[in-house]
Amino acid sequence: MTVENLRHGGIIANYQCTAACRHCLYACSPERTGGYITKETAESVCKLLRAGGCRSVHIGGGEPFLDFDGLLELIQTVTDAGIAVEYIETNAYWAADKQQAVQRLKKLARAGADTLCISLDPFHAEYVPADLPLSLAKTCQDVGFRYFLWQDKYLPALSKLAPGKAYSRAELEQHILAVYPRNGTGLRPAHGRPCHRHRGGVFRPQTRGVRHRRQAMRRVAIRRPFPCGYVRPVYPAGLYGDRHPARGSCSRHPGGQVSGG
Repeated sequence: MTVENLRHGGIIANYQCTAACRHCLYACSPERTGGYITKETAESVCKLLRAGGCRSVHIGGGEPFLDFDGLLELIQTVTDAGIAVEYIETNAYWAADKQQAVQRLKKLARAGADTLCISLDPFHAEYVPADLPLSLAKTCQDVGFRYFLWQDKYLPALSKLAPGKAYSRAELEQHILAVYPRNGTGLRPAHGRPCHRHRGGVFRPQTRGVRHRRQAMRRVAIRRPFPCGYVRPVYPAGLYGDRHPARGSCSRHPGGQVSGG
C-alpha cells in the first residue's frame, strides 16, 4: 500500500502507561512492557513519513513522559528529520512537583516541542487525580507553554473533584451526572444555550464533534412538533455507554413529543 500526500501523522513512543483507561485504543496500562521507541526506529519512521509527504506529527503512547530522556531524544530525531512536533500527549501524572514540571517544559521547548495535549476525562480520572492535569495546565500558562485539554467538556465536573484522589467508575458517574442532568446529552451543564424561541429554559442538546450523536440526531422522528416549530431531542445521560434518542417534550409545550427512530 502506498500513502500519498500524508499531511499529519502520529508516533507512539511506548505502550506502557500509568493508567489503564477503558477507552484506550492500544490497551495501554502499567502492565505493558516498558520498552521505548529507539533512535534507530524513530529515524526509520521519520524516513517513511517524509516519503509520504508528512511534515508534522504528534507524539503519544502509552505515556510518553515515562521516559523523559527518551522523549527528548525522540523530539530531537523528529525535528532533525524536518518534521514538526505539533503536540505531545500526556495524562499529567508527573505534574505534582511544579518545579520539576517547569524544568521539563523548558527542556521540551529547547528540544523543539511547544504544545501539550493534556488528558482530562472520566476515563483517566479513574487513575490520575483530576487536579494534576489542571495543575499542569496552570503551569503551562505560567511559563508560556501552549496546551489544550482533552476532553475539556468535562471540565465543569472534574474540576470539582477532591484533589489527590482517583475515583471509581461508579463514583464518577454519580458525580458527573449531578452536574450534567438527565434532561440533556450528558455533555452540557444545565445552564446551556436556550432555544431562540424560548429564552426561558429550553435547551438545545450538544451534538457536535461525536459522530454517533450526529447520526442519532438524524434518526429522530418528529411526531407532534411544538407550536413554535422547535423540537428538542432528549438523550439519556450515560457516562461510558452509547446515548440513544429517547422520548421527550418541550417544557413550554408538553404535548409535543419526540421519539428515536
